[in-house]
Amino acid sequence: MKQLLFFTLFMSITGLSWTQEINRNQDSLHVTNNFGDFTFYQNGLEVRKRDYRTIISANPDAKEMFRKANNKGLIAGAFNFAGWFGIGWTLGSFLASISPDQVNWRMGAIGLGSVLISLPISSSAERSHRAAAKKFNEGLNNNLSLLERGELNLQVSPNRVGLQFNF
Repeated sequence: MKQLLFFTLFMSITGLSWTQEINRNQDSLHVTNNFGDFTFYQNGLEVRKRDYRTIISANPDAKEMFRKANNKGLIAGAFNFAGWFGIGWTLGSFLASISPDQVNWRMGAIGLGSVLISLPISSSAERSHRAAAKKFNEGLNNNLSLLERGELNLQVSPNRVGLQFNF
């Protein structure tokens, strides 16, 4: 009888430990980067950049961070476009020419430098977008208590029952 009680207690504790999971996308707003293109989400649903801008306008600090991130992204995009244009022009002229002496290698080198310059600017823009979303979400959660922010779920599976509290 003691073994059965011990086994039941052990299984219920391990079952409860499985219900502790981190929900990382609980925030109202978040941003992802897909190959240089930012995707904006509100409550898990994808929104257009224009709508995202009007949503984030409610918090002046987040709006300013979002504006700076957009400016950085524009600069990075211009450098990136110019760089890939220079690289493509050089490769195209190399493939079309008869001798390598006719190719303008300086344009390719400048293009490569321009692409390398755009990389840290682009990553800075991504960090700024994420910081703006974080600032906006912190502004939403500052007015709520821990219990109001929390979410209590009852999880039932064939072998166990558990409570999950996300905050």
